[in-house]
Amino acid sequence: MKSQHWRHLCLIFVLLGVLPGCYDKMYLEDATLTLMLGLDVDEDNRFLVYASSPVFNKDAKKKTEEFYDIRPISVRRSKIDFDTISTGIPSAGKIQSILIGKKLLEQENWFSLLDPLFRNAETTVTSYVIVVDGPVAEITHFHPEDKPPLPMLLVKLITSTAHKNATLDTTLQEFHRQMYDKSMTPSLPLLRKDRDLIAMGAALLNEQGKYVTSLNLQETILLRILQRDISHIASYTMTAKELQTGPPNPIVKSKLSIDILKSKAHIWTTYQGGKFGFDIRFKMRTRLTERTFPFRMLAHEQQLQQQIESILERDLTALIHKIQKNRIDPFGLGIFAQAYQYHAWKKVQDDWGKALSEAEIKVTVKMEMTDSGVLQ
Repeated sequence: MKSQHWRHLCLIFVLLGVLPGCYDKMYLEDATLTLMLGLDVDEDNRFLVYASSPVFNKDAKKKTEEFYDIRPISVRRSKIDFDTISTGIPSAGKIQSILIGKKLLEQENWFSLLDPLFRNAETTVTSYVIVVDGPVAEITHFHPEDKPPLPMLLVKLITSTAHKNATLDTTLQEFHRQMYDKSMTPSLPLLRKDRDLIAMGAALLNEQGKYVTSLNLQETILLRILQRDISHIASYTMTAKELQTGPPNPIVKSKLSIDILKSKAHIWTTYQGGKFGFDIRFKMRTRLTERTFPFRMLAHEQQLQQQIESILERDLTALIHKIQKNRIDPFGLGIFAQAYQYHAWKKVQDDWGKALSEAEIKVTVKMEMTDSGVLQ
């Protein structure tokens, strides 16, 4: 009995010694990890593919090395071409961001170029898909000396700006879902290279994935509200001329800023007379963070709250009209039409953008202001 017990223990120790072993270990110095992929077309509509990898060498002057391929046969083939000139063992399973030029998004059927990223099990689907307003090359060749390597910098920029609800953090997997979901249209973060990298807001696509229009930072906050996707605190600044009770500020216009602490939406869907109807009612908790015009807060606090509700309704409605004009649905209202008016939605599912453009959409905001600051 004792000998059998010792045999079991010996077997366990042997297995513990063998299992953690790795026969195909790879040192970082010997690896080429593609962390950023870029797709674009030039002025002559020639397809371009870019890739960026960090350099794990203390003697290297540059933090990253870039590869680019002009008129490649395909994205997959360009990877093979990059592998022949890289100095390390290539790996595409660590891609953190995919940059797509706005000019490429204006082409027909461009989405099929991403096929190897979805088909290859080695490729991650958690990388961010980012639209570049301008040539992708301007970003891939950007090497700030006082900041992290470009692939890490891009991820930090998108996550921090999306944390403030001023842009989106759409992953490759989420983008794939949006492309194949007939009840909505895709929306992606928008980036531009100036003296530095700047998050511009959001780029909106149609059902085929073709670029339609873009939203600035303030409009993107409204988009996140209508998407029921407010994360953390959203800071929104509005023009409030109607609240001004004294002489205007000669330096800045009459502005009012609030923090939206919490937003909850209730959506009622109807279908009458061949048209869809959406009644969207928001309940928000906010706090006042800025007022650039004279106003008697103690005497007119209720009036201020009602005016802010009215301004938010106005701005949300203006964004809805912009979306309807472009016949797209980044809000996902088609999901509610599909759920509650399925038979009517099924007839228009292949042209949902047109059906939404004809819909009647009403927005109501009820707000609770929890705080107006230490100054009255």
